Amino acid sequence: MKSVGEIISEIVQRGATQIHQEFNGAGQVVGLSFLLTLKDGTQVPVKIPAQVQEMKAVLKNKILGRRSQLWHKPIALEDMAFRILWRQKLNWIRAMFADIDLDQTTPETVFLPYIQNMEGKSVAEVIIPRLQEFVGGMLALKGKE
Repeated sequence: MKSVGEIISEIVQRGATQIHQEFNGAGQVVGLSFLLTLKDGTQVPVKIPAQVQEMKAVLKNKILGRRSQLWHKPIALEDMAFRILWRQKLNWIRAMFADIDLDQTTPETVFLPYIQNMEGKSVAEVIIPRLQEFVGGMLALKGKE
């Protein structure tokens, strides 16, 4: 897949190491993992997931719309979903690296939701279920000011 190769090229230029592609049974990339090297030399594990079923649903329901009933090629739709999904991720990564180059952000800030802990869970997977508690706590503190 061309976009995945371009993503790998982009992250390697930025010091990523130990790049791992996760494939499904059809040979399509469903995840991309790597070690991201920070300015201080620390390496953090990052995993960029591919949520293909969600992309297929968007293509089928929102983009193809009424014509989706005429779409009788589920394999073609899945291939299209993979291609669009990874192209979007490439564009996002390029945009984020541009911000990093302009000192608008840092790699650890950009990739924070995708950084993995020792159990293989992303920061997002750990934090999002507790987000209401976090925001609720912040709102409670704000009310006491």
